[in-house]
Amino acid sequence: MTQPVGERQFQRLSDLGRAVNGSVSSLQRRYLSDARDTDILGRLARLRQSLNREPGTTPEVWDDTLALVPETPSDQQATPRERAVCIAVGLYAFHQQGRRVPVHVADVSMGHAARRLIGVPDDEPAIRKRLQAIALADTEAGVERHARSMISLLKSADPPVALDYGRLTDDLAALYRGGRWAESVRLQWGRDFVRQPKREQRASEDSSHSTHTTEG
Repeated sequence: MTQPVGERQFQRLSDLGRAVNGSVSSLQRRYLSDARDTDILGRLARLRQSLNREPGTTPEVWDDTLALVPETPSDQQATPRERAVCIAVGLYAFHQQGRRVPVHVADVSMGHAARRLIGVPDDEPAIRKRLQAIALADTEAGVERHARSMISLLKSADPPVALDYGRLTDDLAALYRGGRWAESVRLQWGRDFVRQPKREQRASEDSSHSTHTTEG
């Protein structure tokens, strides 16, 4: 599933983001192609369960998480990049659960996905507040708690709202680092949230025009 060229500027992924993109795309293809594939069902279940534990401490998911990190850190605790990949891939498994459509789609940021949740103008303040809670959380655990809450909303939408999990990985790593890296994520999410994509704007205008024509 590809995004139309010209809708918005594509963000270049880091080496980690590209690795997660490839791995999640593979998991998604297998899950959508065979609902009875016990291997992929088991892998996704273990990834979901790992979200309830400290990143990197679930040996059963090392191959689907830590193996995607190109470098070998010497830190005694999970680095921002290791933590980001563990959380992002686990969130993908949670998002995809029970959904037979792709929930990982290229170049859909958290800001743009949040925008797509808005069905009527009255929804905007609540969705905006949830997005800001992720961006402004002052601890890693806070970022992850609010991100999981947002993914739950994306999953519950009908149809579910997709997200780019390679991009989410890069964004989470930047938020964990803080400083100018976190500021750049907040700026991009804000841009994506407030700027309605052209095709959605056209659809809204067409709907409004149709309504006025009918009333006239």
